[in-house]
Amino acid sequence: MIVMLPDDRFAYQTMLGNTYVYHFNEINRIQLLPDSTHLVMQDRRHVHIEKMALRSTEFQERLSTVEEEIHQREIDRLRKMSQFEDR
Repeated sequence: MIVMLPDDRFAYQTMLGNTYVYHFNEINRIQLLPDSTHLVMQDRRHVHIEKMALRSTEFQERLSTVEEEIHQREIDRLRKMSQFEDR
């Protein structure tokens, strides 16, 4: 189960009842799989969220925005590298 929290955070409760809280800005990579979503956090933690837990439309929309932000950061990083190489 996913619960949206204030301050751009979410709580994920696993099927075993363990609850973990994450900040959306900690997400470094999103991998959408047929039965789940796999998040790689900045500290290299891996978060595996089962599809049945992804019922929150608000969470899915925010995750989509995070994916766009990650993509834009990668574009910016490549541009900076290109500018550095041109010098």
